[in-house]
Amino acid sequence: MTRLAGRYTLGEVLGEGGMGRVWRAYDDVTRREVAVKEIHARVSAERAIREARAMARLRHAEIVRIHDVLDVDDRPWIVMELLDGRALDEVIAERGGLPPEEVAAIGRGVLRALRHAHRQGVVHRDVKPANVFVRPDGRIVLTDFGISSLDGEDRLTATGFAIGTPGFVAPERLRHADLPPEPAADLFSLGALLYMALTGTAPFARATPLASLTAPLTDRPARPAGPPALVAAILGMLSADPGRRAAAAHRLTEPRVTAPAREAFRGVRLLGAVLTGKVTVREALRPARELRGVLIGVVAVASVMGLGYALRGVPDPSGDPASPSPSSSSSLSPRSPLPASTPVLDFPVPTLDPDDLESLMPTRTFDLPTVDVCDIQPDLC
Repeated sequence: MTRLAGRYTLGEVLGEGGMGRVWRAYDDVTRREVAVKEIHARVSAERAIREARAMARLRHAEIVRIHDVLDVDDRPWIVMELLDGRALDEVIAERGGLPPEEVAAIGRGVLRALRHAHRQGVVHRDVKPANVFVRPDGRIVLTDFGISSLDGEDRLTATGFAIGTPGFVAPERLRHADLPPEPAADLFSLGALLYMALTGTAPFARATPLASLTAPLTDRPARPAGPPALVAAILGMLSADPGRRAAAAHRLTEPRVTAPAREAFRGVRLLGAVLTGKVTVREALRPARELRGVLIGVVAVASVMGLGYALRGVPDPSGDPASPSPSSSSSLSPRSPLPASTPVLDFPVPTLDPDDLESLMPTRTFDLPTVDVCDIQPDLC
């Protein structure tokens, strides 16, 4: 039976990673079980001390706590809190894609942990399912700060080499590995983590580690099935533009992020009922919980109306615009030009990429009851 520093008695091995082996241990002084990370001899002591310093800075319910750092035979050992539960990668391997509500809850927990770390000047740099612990009550804990970047300290990464797990490294870190990592890089990794949690497959998984590492530079992940708002948040965090990721990540905190697809089209039906006079604006907005659906409807209907007006103004290629036929003298055919005296709504028809539609959605919500036109006028549904 191995004892460290005269107080920690090692028990069973809990797991092993790139930096070292983790043991279950008992602290004779505090009389509690702890986890002790034995650092591999090939790992520099400086890197191990870096992890200890990073975790020592962070006091948060969703970040693993460090208790002690030992020097035994010129090798560092890190004493941490013992976590009950399982690593997220093990959960996904067993269950496959997780329910959207569970994915969103995991995302919110990791996001809270990352925001706290970023405020303390710590960038994790290796956010992935293996470094997220899921506790029996559903809460998560972010672990393994072994390659984190700390403000005010020299970097351990060799020039031109991006440390991280293939498929979870942000593209800007691959292009500019010599620059200090930014918090947005952690949000990209979080997006990849949540994509894998939702689908059961990593978004940039390829046949070889090198192909997975470079895939974020050239590829965009397929749009997964799931609630529109949650999918938009995940894909937004996977954006090649680091500036878009914070707003996308914030969507995880919205109360209806896991609402099914039907919710996104309520506003379209409601707007149609208003335009046809079946429902007044006052009736429509009085019980509305949020204006997101209505505004989506406005964008969709306005785009269709604009396209219709544009098509009406297209001349008939087979006829002379200056000499309308007698049959069209009293009415306009859909393909004939409008007379000069007819007012035309002159606005461009937007050309939108489906992934950019989320940029049109407002983020502010209103604390009012949910509305569906079917609740106001059932005969319309």
